Amino acid sequence: MGDVFQWIWWISWGLSVCTVPSVLVQRAGRPSTALSWILALFVFPPVVLPAWWLVGRTHLKVRRRRRRLFKSIFEEKLKEKQRGTEDPEPASEVLRGITSLPDYLKSWVFPPTAGNYVQMYDCGENAFNAWEDAVREAAHHIHLLFYKWRDDTTGKRLRNALIAASRRGIEVRLLVDAIGTTAPRRFFKPLINAGGRVGWFFPMQFGSRPATINFRNHRKLVVIDGKEAFIGGMNVGDEYCAWVDLVVKIQGPGVDQIQEIFCDDWYYAVGEDLSDTRYYGHWAQQTEQLSGRSPCSCAVVAGGPHQRLNVIRETMMLAMSAATRRLWIMTPYFIPDVALTQTLRLARYRGVDVRLLVPAKNNWPLVRRASRAYYPELLDAGVHVYEFDGMLHAKLTVIDDNLVCIGSANLDERSFRLNFEMSCFLESCSLNAAAAEFCNSISARSSEIPADDFNKRSWLTRVVDAGFHIFSPVL
Repeated sequence: MGDVFQWIWWISWGLSVCTVPSVLVQRAGRPSTALSWILALFVFPPVVLPAWWLVGRTHLKVRRRRRRLFKSIFEEKLKEKQRGTEDPEPASEVLRGITSLPDYLKSWVFPPTAGNYVQMYDCGENAFNAWEDAVREAAHHIHLLFYKWRDDTTGKRLRNALIAASRRGIEVRLLVDAIGTTAPRRFFKPLINAGGRVGWFFPMQFGSRPATINFRNHRKLVVIDGKEAFIGGMNVGDEYCAWVDLVVKIQGPGVDQIQEIFCDDWYYAVGEDLSDTRYYGHWAQQTEQLSGRSPCSCAVVAGGPHQRLNVIRETMMLAMSAATRRLWIMTPYFIPDVALTQTLRLARYRGVDVRLLVPAKNNWPLVRRASRAYYPELLDAGVHVYEFDGMLHAKLTVIDDNLVCIGSANLDERSFRLNFEMSCFLESCSLNAAAAEFCNSISARSSEIPADDFNKRSWLTRVVDAGFHIFSPVL
């Protein structure tokens, strides 16, 4: 048995040497990631070698070309069918500055619009109840996109609500990620039998490219009748109602932007063309009813591995770099690259109040250990780091007194390199104040990491954290 293991080890080690050129080409421009893969190949060759050839290679050129083709077809059809519709009111210079990207990235950043009305749900159960109520009140169509959908009490409740809506003649379209969603296909059969449509993003099928397992649709959105949309970090499952999470409801021209993201993904995954005015512009019917509330400006950003530079990361860095008073970040998974840690440190040097709120224990322990290796350079710069005693799943950034970013993207390599994500920048002093109050409530229930004590960790703890830190680009 020992001889067989040795043969497997040495053969895989030799094949790992032959794999190094592939790593160098696929990770060109990202030396730390390339080095992590190469190191892993030589340390654990029997495990990492198949992992590289199954999920490590990105095929970004092929996937980017296909994705861009589908998007261009969709946009042309949409423009043709929306001729004559009223353009929404333009937004302020703040959002226009954040979204001022080169032309080859602008097609993935929607023009900022004013006149949006936002409601924040900082409790998973409240957000789920709002989804359920919206589904129950839908009059024309319901579009949903989720990364995870569980076969549990919560998953069945929302599925059954969709079944009831479909039976009363509402168009129901549900797109779920084929890897993230653990509910079996038979779970959605009653919805399909009731007339609803269910699509699977990048399903693993015979003959499909193995690398597609690494390209996941991590977006979460619900669009009701083209009048209101829900976005955030919450999936469908019992645990998400118990975790600390964040969802916002948007009413206004921003709904059309979120609708287009769904329709684009649906067209790419299912092939059905939804570029029809029946699904757009209906937000205008509600804005008069909401005129008593304080409006805000909105800019939706759609990022993914099909982009040469990830637009969510680029816009996020622009927004963080512009912070002058406060920069508060809440994320469940924190594995920053060098540029992001530098941006946080430089903001602190400018006198900005920089805070990072993360869970003390998340559902990926390896990621938590890798995250802690980044704390010292942030703590030494004066960044306040809080660890929440529970699962904190919200993805939120609060900037100064007027800007908020909410969406599905985490601050890690997976969100910025491999996942299809969506973020929304919202300019509103009232929403900013509510988000800041939410952050304060979470930090009050958290433990702040003292710089002196953290640097006195045991030698073994520091070695373990640093060990996982080495492999953070591939987590």
